[in-house]
Amino acid sequence: MKISSNRIVIFARTLAMGITLMLGALPSEAAVTAGGLAVIGFTDIRDSGDPLADTFTMVALEEIAASTVVYFTDNGWIDLDGKFTGANLTSGAGTETLLKLTFTSSVAAGTVMRSGIDSLGNFAWDTSTLIPGDNDEYFSLLNLSSNADTGNPIGDQIYIFEASNSTLPLSNVGNAIYQLDLGDYENPGFEDSLTTSQGNILPGLSQAGNTAWILPDPDDGDDPSDFHNGSFALNMFDDPEVLALQTSGGTKAQWLALIADSTNWWQSEFNNPSNLDPDLEDDLLAVGSLNVIGVPEPSR
Repeated sequence: MKISSNRIVIFARTLAMGITLMLGALPSEAAVTAGGLAVIGFTDIRDSGDPLADTFTMVALEEIAASTVVYFTDNGWIDLDGKFTGANLTSGAGTETLLKLTFTSSVAAGTVMRSGIDSLGNFAWDTSTLIPGDNDEYFSLLNLSSNADTGNPIGDQIYIFEASNSTLPLSNVGNAIYQLDLGDYENPGFEDSLTTSQGNILPGLSQAGNTAWILPDPDDGDDPSDFHNGSFALNMFDDPEVLALQTSGGTKAQWLALIADSTNWWQSEFNNPSNLDPDLEDDLLAVGSLNVIGVPEPSR
């Protein structure tokens, strides 16, 4: 039977349209959903003079696809302007610092990662190359700025996001993933950034969803209730709620809720230098991974 060329063209177009619709219904493979990465520890050693002193640890709460590129910044978000402080067409790092992470292969949910420490074949941090679009600013580890006032240290923020364009990532935020505010007595909530201690909620994140939250700083001055000037982390060793979820396995939502509860965090004794524990994040890495269980997709 001879099939006309017109019918072949029509069939090919119909098939192509069907494939396009099917693919279009699927989420982008490289996109990380809100809360897909979460900060579970950080070290902020005030006035240490060591550029490597300020680090953070995070966990993947969902599988992260190979080729995914994620950025981190301590610049504050200005909701009114829809941008980070200092972000423009000529400034790559804004007024503070910008860090880049590339996943060279897929990473399983539960994987714990520390800033600046690469995993061969899995992910690599960029802490030294020029930021594309800027000829004098470099990617670097975040410099958490709690050292502005020794009498009442200020807080800072850690934002995690994907960029819609690798050139000047701060000016091309494409996908918000997570945000932690380190707490500041004088600025206890989220607000548009006018100083290095301030920052608003990045669009796409929320306090209700535990993807944007604040570690408390309830008292004025430099005191043990502060969540800065020291080492701080989710208490994987003594907290009963954390141990229970680690034993049974928790969903992404359950882990996000647990992480966003400061009573489940361990605090160093900042006012006794001999008790400061800059190696706390090493202990977190020794845990290996969090026990994250997936939620089955609904049947179609």
